[in-house]
Amino acid sequence: GFFMGPAKYLVEFLECVKSKGSSGGQFDDQRGANLCMLESPGLVTVDYTGTIVIDLYGMPQHVLSFVDGKVVNNLANVTQCFAHTNGKMAPQPFFWWGWAKQLTAKLGERDRPLGGGADHCVSKHAVAFLRAHTGAYLDAEWPRAQARWSDKGERQQWAIEREHGGVVRSGDAVFLRDYVGNFLRANGTDDLSEWHERGPWQRFIIEKASGDGQVCAGDAVFLKAHTGKYVDVDGTRVHARWPNQGSRQRFVVEV
Repeated sequence: GFFMGPAKYLVEFLECVKSKGSSGGQFDDQRGANLCMLESPGLVTVDYTGTIVIDLYGMPQHVLSFVDGKVVNNLANVTQCFAHTNGKMAPQPFFWWGWAKQLTAKLGERDRPLGGGADHCVSKHAVAFLRAHTGAYLDAEWPRAQARWSDKGERQQWAIEREHGGVVRSGDAVFLRDYVGNFLRANGTDDLSEWHERGPWQRFIIEKASGDGQVCAGDAVFLKAHTGKYVDVDGTRVHARWPNQGSRQRFVVEV
């Protein structure tokens, strides 16, 4: 476990845990902590958002990212204070040592800072929704991406990651990461699929329909795949079939 707070209150809390954690001749710190929290809500609470301490057991890889020299909690969009990794052998969807290797490899890098008034613009640690011409949002349903509903839920959330980090601008190469950590992939002219790796097939060029500069909420954009063709929506199906920019290839960014 992880306890944090002023020393005198920690001592009071741990003494409470010690006294209430015994049951049937055995000591259970979780039992003691729960009882103490219920009896003294003014003394202790749970970090429900995980923004102070996040437990990575069972969490997908995209929960945390490294942005502008900071570890960012992508769910709350704030700087993460502590991360509890549970050891490298914990049976979780991703292996901590691989994530840590990616993190430390970027310690010498710095993303470009957000410009003034750019809180509503797309950057690596913000999620966006992509609304198609049908009014439905691009959604993740492994192994294929679709555009089925006008709801904004977790399946419609996409992290638009600039290839070299920082704020996303028109003409940048980006990767689209879904809520479980898979990346949108263009495989020929077939339906767009999803895959866990970032490679050439997962690379898209994002182009604003008008003007240059940062990609922000309300902008209409086109996504050009590695094939030179643009992502398009036909009904609920998502393809990359033609090299032209039309209404079917147009998405509106909502952040």
